[in-house]
Amino acid sequence: VYQVKGELDEAARYHREALALHREIGNRQGEANQLGNLGIVYRVKGELDEAARYHREALALHREIGDRQGEAADLANLADVSELKGDQDAAAEYRRQARKQSSRHRRGAGSRPKKGKVTRPE
Repeated sequence: VYQVKGELDEAARYHREALALHREIGNRQGEANQLGNLGIVYRVKGELDEAARYHREALALHREIGDRQGEAADLANLADVSELKGDQDAAAEYRRQARKQSSRHRRGAGSRPKKGKVTRPE
């Protein structure tokens, strides 16, 4: 809501709070998702290096837990950031990797996080 309203610092604050809670309870999926959300907020703010840093962290976590759909989203986000930074070669490579992961997800290969890696609150 805050992002849509243009209140990006407030949006980032809530995403950081959610990130801390996900880390506290050991919810790696939630942690990865919040890192990606922070990347989007920073991209909208025009802080592209910070956006890329969050997207790379999200990508590493999504890969660790085997979430191919999340991985594809992170790769697409990194492509967007690279494009905005003027690095068309990197953007094209990230998009190629994102399409590959999306294709795998649609076929059902690795579309779910690995068992035992995601902790959900009770």
